[in-house]
Amino acid sequence: MKKAFVIFAHPNIKSYCGAFRDLTIKKLTEKNYAILQSDLYQMKFNPVLHLGDVNIQKPSPDIHLTDELKKSYEKHKLDPDVETELEKVFAANYLFFIAPMWYGSFPAILKGWLERVLVRGAVSDLPDNIFKGGYLRGKKCIIVTTTGHPTEYYSHNGPKAGGQTIQENYWHIIEQGFAFCGMETLPIFASYGLDNLSEKQGKEYLAQYEKMLDNLESIQPIYCPLLHD
Repeated sequence: MKKAFVIFAHPNIKSYCGAFRDLTIKKLTEKNYAILQSDLYQMKFNPVLHLGDVNIQKPSPDIHLTDELKKSYEKHKLDPDVETELEKVFAANYLFFIAPMWYGSFPAILKGWLERVLVRGAVSDLPDNIFKGGYLRGKKCIIVTTTGHPTEYYSHNGPKAGGQTIQENYWHIIEQGFAFCGMETLPIFASYGLDNLSEKQGKEYLAQYEKMLDNLESIQPIYCPLLHD
């Protein structure tokens, strides 16, 4: 049985993002996926990486944080909340990151989740060709997001263009986060112009997303040229 890990990052479970989360769980359950979940706000997940995560109490110029993270993982001394999330990551075939775009990226709680959970030694290492060191090969990620800006903003040209596509906007996550760990990313699903979204438009976006879920296993991942390429 395939497994989907739904990582949800919105303080309001009744939000539009919440509707995408609910639809994801409903459709994939119907398709006989086992569902793993983390509702980061409901969990009060701590997004702050600190020295306690690597069992060090005092700052020192001799501390190499990624080395210490690797040691902590290998010795099974990571915080229990991180260990629990890692178990879900390892088990999943698909990882859904469902969150609004705030200040141009993931909400802080979700960005912090990446920093604390995707630790060296567990999901990647640092050989000479670092992008060949990802341990999560075969897993696929999907970013499902909402934006305040309209569709026209996420383009290079035009009177309302912001200068980059939605994919380019999230490239730091796709390339330096997911791909670094060996994962592939499917095309982003974005609901645009949320500040002025009509009920009809909202239902249309949900219908489009439902269709995407129906065809999940046939969707080709984004091409992501890596450092060793």
